[in-house]
Amino acid sequence: MERTESSSYKPHFFQPILPGSSSEHVLPIPKAFQRDYLVNGEDSNGIAILKSPLKSWKVKLNDFKLTEGWAAFFKAHDLIEYPLPKLIPDHESKMHYGEQMGV
Repeated sequence: MERTESSSYKPHFFQPILPGSSSEHVLPIPKAFQRDYLVNGEDSNGIAILKSPLKSWKVKLNDFKLTEGWAAFFKAHDLIEYPLPKLIPDHESKMHYGEQMGV
C-alpha cells in the first residue's frame, strides 16, 4: 500500500475476520496500512468512524485494533468469521472509514 496524491483514491484494506486474530469483539488493522496511512503511531488510539448504508458507527481504536463499538457494527452487518470475510473499509480521511460489503 503506497500513498498516492490522487484526490479520488481512498486508501483501504482487506482484513479477513479470522478466528483467534479477529472476531466480533476486535478487528486488527493490517501492519502495512498502519505503516502507510496512520502517522507514526499517533493514530493507534482514538475513535474511528465506520460508515455503512445503515449509519455511521463510532468505534474505539486501541493499539491499532477496532474494539469498543466493533461488536455492535459486526452484529448489525451480519458479519461472520472466516471462511467468508466481508469487511473492506475505505480510509476516507484521518480516522474516518467507509465500508464496502463483499463475499
